[in-house]
Amino acid sequence: MAENPSVRNPAPMDQLKKKDVTRLSNRVTNLNFGNLIARYFVPRPIVSLFYFFKYRAIIHPKAHVQLSSKIRFGAATTVRQYAIINTSGGCVTFGNGCELGPFSMIATKSQNIHIGDHVRIGPHVSMTAANRNYQQRDVLIVEQGLTEAGITVCNDVWIGAGCVITDGVHIGEGAVVAAGAVVAKDIAPYCLVGGVPAKIIGERK
Repeated sequence: MAENPSVRNPAPMDQLKKKDVTRLSNRVTNLNFGNLIARYFVPRPIVSLFYFFKYRAIIHPKAHVQLSSKIRFGAATTVRQYAIINTSGGCVTFGNGCELGPFSMIATKSQNIHIGDHVRIGPHVSMTAANRNYQQRDVLIVEQGLTEAGITVCNDVWIGAGCVITDGVHIGEGAVVAAGAVVAKDIAPYCLVGGVPAKIIGERK
C-alpha cells in the first residue's frame, strides 16, 4: 500500500503551528511575573494614591499606569482617564506640570523615555521606545527582535491628538507637533511640524 504523503511530510501549516506553540512556550517561560502583577493586578485607585503621595501627581483612577519605581512624575502632572504607561525595565520620567491625554499610550522596554516640564500630550498619542526589525524575508517579523534607543521630549512641548512618536526621537524645547503627525526624526526647538512623516511647517516667534 502506498504511503500517505501528508503523513510523511507535515503540511506547512502544521509546521507553522508547531513553531507558534514553541514560541508561546518560550514567552511563558521568560515572563516576569512581578512585572505582570504590577502592571495588571494592582487596583487602579491604589496606583493613583501611590503616585499622588509620592510625587503629588494626579493619576485618574481609570488610567492604566503600571506601579513601578521606574515610572516617575513631577509635581502637578496629570494623567487622564484610559491613558496607559508601561515599562519593561526602562525609566519613564515626567517633569512638573505635564498632562497626558485620554487614550494615549507611553511604553518602553529597556530604554528610557524622558518628558520635560510643562509638556502637553493630547489624546490618542502613541509613544513607544522600541521598533521591530523586519528586513529578513525568510524570518518571521516576531522573531527578528527589537531595536531600542529611547525618546526625549524637552520642556514646553505640545503634542497634538493622534500623533505617533517613534523610537529614537528627540523633540526640542518649545516644539509643537500638529495633530495626526508621525514623528520619525528629531525636531529642532520651537519648530512646528505636521504630516506623515512629520515635516517643518512653521516656527514659534
